[in-house]
Amino acid sequence: MHRKAQSDAKPEKAPPNKAPPQPLTYTVESLSAATGVPRSTIYQAMTAGELRSFKIGRRRMFRVEAVRAWLDSHQQG
Repeated sequence: MHRKAQSDAKPEKAPPNKAPPQPLTYTVESLSAATGVPRSTIYQAMTAGELRSFKIGRRRMFRVEAVRAWLDSHQQG
């Protein structure tokens, strides 16, 4: 029985470089971490109706589109 030497082995192909999937939603904590906006400001915007949110169970969620619209509204002002 003949064994292949380690140097004769074919190198494994590296998986293609894929960016990690982008989130569809944020929690208050993840939104604060991603934007640098304090949690209290996020809660104030949510309460004032400036930042749309929804709940899944007990967790408050923000769609990426709503976050972008909210941030864009502050960029223009």
